[in-house]
Amino acid sequence: MTPPLHQAAFELVTMLNKNIAMSAKAICSFYSELIRRLRLALSTAARIDRELGDELSGVTQMRKVPIGGPSDIRTARATARDLMHGWSDADQVKDAELLAQELAKKAARQGGGSAVMRMEVAGEEGNRRFRVRVIRTRSDEVPKEAALGDQIFAGIPNERGRAPLEGATGERAFFEIQEGRAANPKPYDNNPFEPVDPMHHFPKSYFEKHPGDFRDGKAIKIGPAEPSDTEDLARIMQDRARTVLDLTRTQCLATAEAYQHLNCQENVLKFIHESLGPRKVIDWFTWIANREPIIVARSSSGDVIGMVKYYIQKDSMAYIDAVYVRPGWNGGGIGQQLMHAAFDEFREKGCIGVRLHSTERSAAHEWYMKHFGFTEGTLDPVPGPLENAHIMARQRELLKYLVKLQP
Repeated sequence: MTPPLHQAAFELVTMLNKNIAMSAKAICSFYSELIRRLRLALSTAARIDRELGDELSGVTQMRKVPIGGPSDIRTARATARDLMHGWSDADQVKDAELLAQELAKKAARQGGGSAVMRMEVAGEEGNRRFRVRVIRTRSDEVPKEAALGDQIFAGIPNERGRAPLEGATGERAFFEIQEGRAANPKPYDNNPFEPVDPMHHFPKSYFEKHPGDFRDGKAIKIGPAEPSDTEDLARIMQDRARTVLDLTRTQCLATAEAYQHLNCQENVLKFIHESLGPRKVIDWFTWIANREPIIVARSSSGDVIGMVKYYIQKDSMAYIDAVYVRPGWNGGGIGQQLMHAAFDEFREKGCIGVRLHSTERSAAHEWYMKHFGFTEGTLDPVPGPLENAHIMARQRELLKYLVKLQP
């Protein structure tokens, strides 16, 4: 079962991280409440249609995306991109994708998992309008949030042309982009990324040494992140939460190590404590719950000390979006074992090659090329979250083909 609320993941993982024992009954009750709230949101779907209405004249395309959890955020961004196919200004399409994503994030978090996003395109080609609206459900059983519209748009630039619907008084919110109209400033130039609540910042003690951070000389095991060897729901949820903690810690420690050559360690640690770490708790929780492809290396004590996460693209290329090994375990061949296990899965799934992005001039960049024969592709700019944190880590695309291409 996929958790529908960001807060749910934070609460469960935080409890375990503080060594607060959770009984099987407590865990089952916790997830039963999430299921109940999902059902309540679904039961109000017909009334939501009436409340949204169709206030934009000349609508040619319309899609609705229920916002209940992290997977819906990706759907919102993809839907915006699909609706703006053929748009004359590619930068505006990127703006719309990013704003739809951030709007969905805030709706999922601050709307209590009970909101619907409606996207519309109106007008003729070259003079179209793209509008996104969000409305909260109005069930008395779902806790209501005051001034949802104001909360959703906190931190998103006003210059993007969005405004509240008249008479909505915080219940509805939207942004609108006019085709061809100058999109300036770009939202990612103004740090639109959702700030993490200080209550969820990682403690400064996070980087203190733990026993599982270093090699113990015993054998490791390579396998899936969540083996299906039990039907006990409580056990599954406990194991899942502990795996999330391990995955997050491994990524955070490896990230701090990876950026050492940039000579901005203070910025890196601040970024991990206040942004990357808290976000990755949610990301790993969601990916594990969705059973996305994740290969892990576990120590003899069961700690996750390395991982590879990937997905298959439409062109039959595998994209690796996470490869990390805890620094204290480096030098033991764990990274190579993980990569070879991933290559085996790619071949089984009929992939013709592999893509990934690596920080330019980093040790990992050289490692991919030396040990696996990756070749360099395009050099991309510094990702927005890193640039905002003053970590100038440009990303280089790396490619490796698994089959011989026809000339």
